[in-house]
Amino acid sequence: HKSIPMESGFSFDDGRQSIKAPSFLIWIWPALVCALAYALYNIFIKKGSASIHPILGGVILQIVAALFGTLLLIFIVAHDGMDTLQFDRSGIMWSILAGVSVGSAEMLSFFVMGMGVQATQALPI
Repeated sequence: HKSIPMESGFSFDDGRQSIKAPSFLIWIWPALVCALAYALYNIFIKKGSASIHPILGGVILQIVAALFGTLLLIFIVAHDGMDTLQFDRSGIMWSILAGVSVGSAEMLSFFVMGMGVQATQALPI
């Protein structure tokens, strides 16, 4: 396992242990790729919403996301082993609630965008 260099002065508490945030150069690139992925996600929902039922669009999106995540999980387990998958009941519960929330948001995004609402109006809300 690689050790990520830590920067002093910043820390956050995840409920179990206090850890320090990595230096700017470590986290900025994944954060920028994440922002790009969110932007593309919103563009693709807007483009697809005019020609697909909102529930069908949301389900297809979730199936593809689940398959992509499953492939990534298989890679991580094959590369690093099962010991890297740390979790507890609380983590599982919050992940389930996040899944219900994002699934609802995806289907509602397809619904609202399919009504012809501009992304600049619907997304900031």
